[in-house]
Amino acid sequence: MVAFTYTDPIRGEETGRIVVRDLAGRIVATLMMNGPQGQQIWDTRGIAPGTNLVRYLRGGELVHAERLIIQQ
Repeated sequence: MVAFTYTDPIRGEETGRIVVRDLAGRIVATLMMNGPQGQQIWDTRGIAPGTNLVRYLRGGELVHAERLIIQQ
């Protein structure tokens, strides 16, 4: 399990997305961000071990990016 916590006071109440991609660029998860702050939990069971790229998007704009390493 992974918890994604987000805070974006600049954008107000606009919804956004957390998009997780593997290194080949395939989308492995999309989670919704509702409101300016919150937390989404992602169940990583069944996801292949390795590095993933996480992008936090609001209104199509990149808010934050990070790497996520999934281990067995």
